[in-house]
Amino acid sequence: MTLWWAHRYDAPIHAHVSEQPAEVENCRRVYGKTLTEHLAQYGVLDRLATAVHATHLTPDDVGELSTRNTFACFCTTTEADLADGIGLAIELVDQSVLLTVGTDSQAVIDILGEARWRTSEHRSARWRWTRRNA
Repeated sequence: MTLWWAHRYDAPIHAHVSEQPAEVENCRRVYGKTLTEHLAQYGVLDRLATAVHATHLTPDDVGELSTRNTFACFCTTTEADLADGIGLAIELVDQSVLLTVGTDSQAVIDILGEARWRTSEHRSARWRWTRRNA
């Protein structure tokens, strides 16, 4: 019912997707696929949908988001507080997935701070990758 309503009224759909490795493993165990693949199968992922967190995506997940014009939203404060990891910003942008930043935390509600933190994480991760692969 919610999916039908969202499409009828052009309303956004937000789903927490691949926030933690255990979530990805549990989805595979229960459904035989990632949550991104599961949501795609049921028509949830499209231009109205946002994959919130999108931290532990597979290459196929990135492709699904791209093919279906789905957004990805990084919540850097939450991901840092829970030590969830750093999302695949470069891979998502390379596949033309539109990135957003947001918050699902009551501790900090500062969208510009979220964006700054995401940029810092990205630069740090890229520097570590470059040093390791030099």
